[in-house]
Amino acid sequence: MLPQPGGGRKEYTDEQGKVVRVYEWFGYKAHLLVDAKHEVVLAWQITSAEGEGTGDGSVLAGLLEAARQLLPGGGCRRWRTTGRPTRWMPTGC
Repeated sequence: MLPQPGGGRKEYTDEQGKVVRVYEWFGYKAHLLVDAKHEVVLAWQITSAEGEGTGDGSVLAGLLEAARQLLPGGGCRRWRTTGRPTRWMPTGC
């Protein structure tokens, strides 16, 4: 079952405080943990587009645990970050 969709609004202003750009969003966020080498999704989670617990860092532990259950031998014990944007890569598999 999907969570309730959510939204938000971000306004960008100039030096005088006048709004020069508005960015609005509504809906969901799809969080994916993928094996980039083999182009396979290992784990996924759908959250609301707003609110606590919807950031990538908030769902990462659950995605890693789900991926560990799919990988041979219980998966990797360690993960490291690489580059920008942040990518999580298995080490010691």
